[in-house]
Amino acid sequence: MLCSAVPDAAGDAVRALPLLLTVSQVCNVLGYHKTKVYDLMKRGLLPFVVEAKTGHRRVEYRALQQLVKRLRRGRLEGKAS
Repeated sequence: MLCSAVPDAAGDAVRALPLLLTVSQVCNVLGYHKTKVYDLMKRGLLPFVVEAKTGHRRVEYRALQQLVKRLRRGRLEGKAS
């Protein structure tokens, strides 16, 4: 699995996170249920890729970061709930 190191405040790599997250991993990060995550995907607010062999959805870590930034700015306040 491809991984990316996430630096801490001092700039040191703390842990490796996968570049493509499963729906369950996205749920853990956001604190949402699967239904909410699938709704965000369906509405185009959370981009995803589909694995060719299994058909499972995966979310790029960067796409998740961008969603969190938009949520913090309040852009999706009415759309995400």
